[in-house]
Amino acid sequence: MKVVDVAPATGRRARHDALVKAIHLAARDEASSGRRYRQAGLTVLRRLLEPPYLSLDEAHEGLLLHAVYHRPNGWDHVQTGQQIPNGESCMWGDYHLREAALLVQREIDRRPPYRFFNGLPGTTG
Repeated sequence: MKVVDVAPATGRRARHDALVKAIHLAARDEASSGRRYRQAGLTVLRRLLEPPYLSLDEAHEGLLLHAVYHRPNGWDHVQTGQQIPNGESCMWGDYHLREAALLVQREIDRRPPYRFFNGLPGTTG
C-alpha cells in the first residue's frame, strides 16, 4: 500500500522533515546526497538550539520560541506593538526539537535511533 502525503511540508515542518531525512540517509551512508541532507539538518538544528529560537528564560514554560499554534482561530498571543505572534512555544515544536536532539545525541553515541520498544528485554538501544 502506497502512502501519499496530501499536505506538502512547508516551513518548520519541512525543516524538521529535512533533519529526520538527513539522519536516516546518513545512517545508511548514502554518499553525497546523504552528507548534504545531513549537514543541512544539523545546521538547522544547531540554529534552533540557540537564541533567538531556544528559550533560555527559566520562567518560560517552553523550549522552542516563535511557534504558531493556530493563527486562523486567533489562539496565538500577539504581543503589544506586534502584528504577528512571536516569542511563544507550543508542545509540538518542543516535542520535535527534543526528538531531533535525541536522534543526533544517539548518533553521536553510536546508538541505534530511538524506538518505542528500545530498552525492552531482547532489544538493543
